[in-house]
Amino acid sequence: MNRLFILFTLCVAVLPSGGCTKEDLSDCRTDVTLRLTYTQNPQDRDLWSETAEFGEFFLYDGSTGELVQSRPLGSEEVLNQTVRFEVPQAAGSYTAVVWANHRQEDYTLEGTETLGGMRLKVRHENGQVGRPYPNWQELGYAMSGTYPFTTDGRRTPVEGTVSHRKNTNVVQVILQGAVSGTRGANPTGYTIQLTGKNGVYNSQNEPLPQESPTLNYIPDHSVSGSDLTAVFHTLHLTDDMRLTIWSGTSKLYDENVRDLIRKALESEGGSLSEDLLWRNDEWGFKFDANLMLTEVKVLDWISVEDIGGI
Repeated sequence: MNRLFILFTLCVAVLPSGGCTKEDLSDCRTDVTLRLTYTQNPQDRDLWSETAEFGEFFLYDGSTGELVQSRPLGSEEVLNQTVRFEVPQAAGSYTAVVWANHRQEDYTLEGTETLGGMRLKVRHENGQVGRPYPNWQELGYAMSGTYPFTTDGRRTPVEGTVSHRKNTNVVQVILQGAVSGTRGANPTGYTIQLTGKNGVYNSQNEPLPQESPTLNYIPDHSVSGSDLTAVFHTLHLTDDMRLTIWSGTSKLYDENVRDLIRKALESEGGSLSEDLLWRNDEWGFKFDANLMLTEVKVLDWISVEDIGGI
């Protein structure tokens, strides 16, 4: 009798304690590890640790586009640039999406229940982005990345990289000799505008101009000697972005921003590409005292005095 009891006890002891068995896979999970990077920048190196402050993780079913799970990134995940999670063992497809630095005072993230419905939108007031002097504040450096992956149904761990690109750009407009002795938020009679339909982005971080109102970005002004500099923080330079300069109610200058950059690059034997527009996040336009455009800053300042047509 004792021998039978001991044998029964041993049999019970070797039974699996969880539900992950050949007969029941409901508790079986596949481990996924994703590396977070930001390499699409002028330095061509990973600047995640220097740029990302916080983030939000979303996982979608690759077949239906439905949300599987979502959560804020933990501080250790941001610091270590690594997200770890589990998905069911059954073979399947997924898309991971990570947004970073999308401050609530600057952006709303809507429609996250589905991959196709996800939208990042910049906050604005009747089309005006930013707060005028003295309450001007730059936009948060929003950036996003996606990573689609599949599982094989055999619990093979998945590893990948979520490569981010930044939405936010800094645009400097310099008016040389525009400042008299007056000082203030804008010590001249000029109004410098940067406008465009670049305020809405999908889950792939692609701009959706057809869903965006025309936005007017409010710059910060600074003075150096007799030069006035307007600094804009704007989102991606879509093909409808315009730089306009007014004197009172008179429009003195009105040009397409991409055209100005393209012509400056072509004068140097280069060309404008979407990769360059996403990789570079600082641009500049310098005007002389006669309001003639003299230089365009892409990776460096390019003189445009001799190319004409700008």
